[in-house]
Amino acid sequence: MDQGNRPILPRNATIEDAKEHIRALVRWVGPGFHPDTDFHAYVVADTGVRSYEPLTADGLNADLDRATAILTTAGIDPCAIGFPVQRRLLRAMGVR
Repeated sequence: MDQGNRPILPRNATIEDAKEHIRALVRWVGPGFHPDTDFHAYVVADTGVRSYEPLTADGLNADLDRATAILTTAGIDPCAIGFPVQRRLLRAMGVR
């Protein structure tokens, strides 16, 4: 069950690009996104069907690994970048 228009990290990404990539992944995947989760592990809860085709998951993992490396090298926790977006999504869903 691939979703179209996946976020793609630019080849020569900056710290700001990496931050925006993490935020975009949270918005695209949803509040269940976590930078430590391999995209091959995401499944549709009620069916158990994988959320992403293997090649799509490979690309998502590669971009996420690069974004995480950029942020970690700069001393920035990728989770801290995603949390505010997750909180907004959860509030919009009525979860406080």
